[in-house]
Amino acid sequence: MNVLKYKTHRFPLRYLLLTARWDLLILPAALWALCAIIILILGGNMNSYNTAVGFLGGLLPLMGGILAAYAVLDDPALELYFSSPVSAWITLLERVGFILLILALSAFSFQLILPVLGVDLTPLGIPLIRQFAWIAPSLSLTALGIAAGLLLAQSTFGAMLVGLVWILQVIMRDWFNTNEIARWFALFLGILRPGTTFLPTNQLSLTGLALLFFIVAWWLLRKQERYI
Repeated sequence: MNVLKYKTHRFPLRYLLLTARWDLLILPAALWALCAIIILILGGNMNSYNTAVGFLGGLLPLMGGILAAYAVLDDPALELYFSSPVSAWITLLERVGFILLILALSAFSFQLILPVLGVDLTPLGIPLIRQFAWIAPSLSLTALGIAAGLLLAQSTFGAMLVGLVWILQVIMRDWFNTNEIARWFALFLGILRPGTTFLPTNQLSLTGLALLFFIVAWWLLRKQERYI
């Protein structure tokens, strides 16, 4: 059994690379390229800035939520994976960590090309602080995606729920950014009102919400019989 556990944990990355839905990564790559082209066409003006922050703080979280909804249940060898001695926490860390790595690579590479395209992200704060504008909402929607997919026992429905939450926040963004209660859960406060004093509280709230969703996902993933 010890040997089996060692082998199970020895090659998690290789297993993920072999079973990952690489076709789903077409969306992040396509949106990255599309936003870069739009900025290049617009030139260094306010519309270019809006496109840049829209990708970082708007599209990246959406992509994270959609990818997370498919992270576990779309594994073609799910039954075999469940039969191995891998804890639910390890499974979540492997699958979610892979998605967050993709989002981080997308965010950092996109920010690297922005100075070349004439876009200044200074309004979002210093380089370290501005990362929270995409990290906090990305964590919350990624956690929602994997929790919703497991709760509904259907990846597509989980992705649809993420999309619904995202669309509602886009449509009602002014209300979410100003309401005393709703602004705790505003996904786009970091890119729309980067100078507000409530922003750190909002980002902590989104991170806490993400942790709650991850705990729910862990609890659901322990009930493996629901997904086989």
